[in-house]
Amino acid sequence: MTSDRPKDQALRQATEQPSHQEQSFAELFEESMRASPPTRVEEGQEVTGKVLQVGAEWTFVDIGAKGEALIATSELLDEKGRATVKVGETVQARVLRRDGDGIVLSRVLGGGSQGRRVLEDAFDLGMPVEGVVKAVIKGGLEVEVAGVRAFCPASQASLHYVEDLSELLERKLTFKVAEYRDSGRSVVLSRKALLAEERAKQAEKTREKIQVGAVLPGEVSSIREFGAFVDLGGIDGLLHVSEISHGRVSRVEDVLSPGQQLTVQVLQVEGDRISLSLKSLEGDPWESVSERFSEGSRLEGTVVRVQPFGAFVELAPGVDGLLHVSTLDDPGVRDARKAFEEGQRICVTVVSVDPSRQRIGLAPADGSSSDQRALPVRLTPGATVTGVVDRVEVYGVFLRFVGTTAAGRPARGLIPREEIRDAPEDLRHRFPLGDKVRVVVLDPDERGRTRLSERAAQQAQERAQARPYLEAGSKAGGGFGTFADLLNHKLGE
Repeated sequence: MTSDRPKDQALRQATEQPSHQEQSFAELFEESMRASPPTRVEEGQEVTGKVLQVGAEWTFVDIGAKGEALIATSELLDEKGRATVKVGETVQARVLRRDGDGIVLSRVLGGGSQGRRVLEDAFDLGMPVEGVVKAVIKGGLEVEVAGVRAFCPASQASLHYVEDLSELLERKLTFKVAEYRDSGRSVVLSRKALLAEERAKQAEKTREKIQVGAVLPGEVSSIREFGAFVDLGGIDGLLHVSEISHGRVSRVEDVLSPGQQLTVQVLQVEGDRISLSLKSLEGDPWESVSERFSEGSRLEGTVVRVQPFGAFVELAPGVDGLLHVSTLDDPGVRDARKAFEEGQRICVTVVSVDPSRQRIGLAPADGSSSDQRALPVRLTPGATVTGVVDRVEVYGVFLRFVGTTAAGRPARGLIPREEIRDAPEDLRHRFPLGDKVRVVVLDPDERGRTRLSERAAQQAQERAQARPYLEAGSKAGGGFGTFADLLNHKLGE
């Protein structure tokens, strides 16, 4: 009579099937027995062993204990049925039970329809179970494990809060049995507890790699105003907003998002606090400054900071130049804050370059300073004024005027796209920075910005040009007067 015990089945497979490995199963088994004295193992204990033989149904594993250890080969296959381990490699599992002189191992329970016995064993031994999420119900998930319905609270579905639990539907996941009551009629699962254990194991390996200067892969786990936390593998590090890029980053969420994969460098380690950097891997932006920004070259830049003595202008990510107030054409302007504001686009000329001290001296580009400092204007509704193109956006063009507002800020206004005659798709082609534009001042918009109209200014100019002909036609009388009336009416439209 043939025994149905896993040990007997595995031994029979090992003797009946020829081995194609360099060492025979017998040699590997004898070698494992001589290696060290046997250790005692308990049910539920997690063990690591070396694969001795892979059979059709069962696999022999040396865990250093007295007797052979077996694990179902099906647990060592991937989704396509291919083996994930080879003879001589190591495998981690838990002790499920003893079977005669043998030890039965398992990585996870719930693969079959063994019912409540599986859940009870998993609860007693602290072993994970596999289950399929069947429904999203009030307070969490309904999960099917080995033919039994169990409940996983929403707070235990993941390490972090999951806003939409439906994204887990019909997914096969691994859980830990947190509660087993009433002979299996009340079963509570936790995925969070299992993920936390795996994260702790992962953190031990990651901690060995974390040292100043190390370059590591990571995943953005959360976004904050001051930066982003990056999961390095069970351990989070802080990527401060100032270390994201050499260019200025005003909002972290504009450049990073949760789940994004990154490669970061460790800057500092202080206990559990790990400081990371992205920009340190980009290289020094000042290395090629002399080649990119030669003296006398004319450039466009963005004002990023304004002090009384001058404006700092970003010429490239990580490269700023100083436009000193003494370089302005108007000697009456002694405080740069009255002439510039952050975010303003201006044209400048490079005066000096000192890469060793990371300094670039700037001056207003030829013509731009005088254009921006003509006679002061009053931006009152209905007035026709001339301003200088300061910034161009998809929705319109910003103009800059001489003088300041009542609040002491530089006088500026916006020409909305709808107030631009024959507006091209790309407004930058029509409105280069520093160009003069004649406009009519409209009423402020809902945000308090001064609205301007190029269309109204052009129509007023056309009416003014046509007025002499209209007046001449009116004096002459006859048909010309009729035409003049029609033309006047048309221009009025």
